[in-house]
Amino acid sequence: MKRTLRCALAAAYLLTLAASAFAEDWTRFRGPNGTGLSEAKDIPVSWSDKDYNWKTDFPGVGHSQPVAWGEKLFLTSAEKKGAVRHVLCFSTGDGSILWKKTYDNQTHRKHRLNSFASSTPALSKDALYVMFGNPDEVKIHALDHSGQELWKHSLGKFTSLHGHGASPIVYEGMILFGHHQGRNADDSLKSYLVALDAKTGKVRWKTPQKTRYVSYSTPCVYKPAGGSDQIIFNSTGNGIGGIDPKTGRILWENDCFTMRSCSSPVIAGDVIMGTCGSGGGGNYLVAVTPEKGKVREVYRLKKAVAYVPTPLIKNDLMFIFSDKVDVASCYQASTGKTMWQKRVDAIFWGSPVCVQDRIYIVSREGTVLVLAVSDEYKELARIDLGAPSRSTPCIAGGRMYIRTYDSAKESGRLLSIGGRKR
Repeated sequence: MKRTLRCALAAAYLLTLAASAFAEDWTRFRGPNGTGLSEAKDIPVSWSDKDYNWKTDFPGVGHSQPVAWGEKLFLTSAEKKGAVRHVLCFSTGDGSILWKKTYDNQTHRKHRLNSFASSTPALSKDALYVMFGNPDEVKIHALDHSGQELWKHSLGKFTSLHGHGASPIVYEGMILFGHHQGRNADDSLKSYLVALDAKTGKVRWKTPQKTRYVSYSTPCVYKPAGGSDQIIFNSTGNGIGGIDPKTGRILWENDCFTMRSCSSPVIAGDVIMGTCGSGGGGNYLVAVTPEKGKVREVYRLKKAVAYVPTPLIKNDLMFIFSDKVDVASCYQASTGKTMWQKRVDAIFWGSPVCVQDRIYIVSREGTVLVLAVSDEYKELARIDLGAPSRSTPCIAGGRMYIRTYDSAKESGRLLSIGGRKR
């Protein structure tokens, strides 16, 4: 009975966190609290080329997700060789580029499937927070919505053979993110979690983390029944953990990962999930529940678990889309029970989003797979975008925005679908 009540209260809290973003804004990776959930009314199940509101080409390529506030849409891109990075602002109404800010950077080694613009920005009503990284420096820039820089903060050197890709979130006047070094880091390069003051960029707190492999996970907020907010971080060095957002104190953690953590944590009631993996396979998911400062492992999943894409949870169903084999899976989120697994003839690098009772995920070849939220496999549509994509859709103001790229032209394209015609 107590566990059921905790689940109900936690679920209600997460819905409350998401409610304001459903209507208009999509302010971080995977939208409201990283759930990927939207209640938009006018996103079609399927569409053809004539149904787009607009298509806009822009300079540079990248895999970061667009974010939106009101009538403005923001994303990052980079010239293919990585020496120039862009921050772009688009009109949600017609797709026109309202402004572009360019930063000089440097080329460096990265994974061939990564990009130089893989970190998704975070948004508040006052500012846009953007991260760019190279081996000499990771820097976060705060810009107002018109593109004027408010402050910048350097995190110092960064090492990873795969390149940078971590994304920040905004929480109660702070910018929170994990700065995790790769395992080839020397002793002077430390991994840590950090909170910056959103107005000034000054450090509020910094919490040391172990260094094993680089991690790219984006945190989310968890509120235990009768308790205060916790920030959930996944990392290879410390596993899944809950952090006091006011002080950075580690409240609990489960050192459960042996490989890189690229996906972001997701929550079903009082069960918190995270994954780890590698390009060579061996991926697995761990589900834990914290209880009075301790943590209990609920279950593990190993078959067709994704390395990069983040799972999606709706109605106690957890959907996982593999980036290694062409398999989609559905589990009962609270118990790990397998509901179905299906070959879908597609590989995914972006993460799924959900509109009411429909899941949308973009394959790396540029096909949108649409499935029903169901404990049986129900494919509703496949839509060809005409170009590859490794990004996650953004849903804001009743519309969906999808990013594709053209490596040969070193350019990207932003597509707008759904919503009422303006």
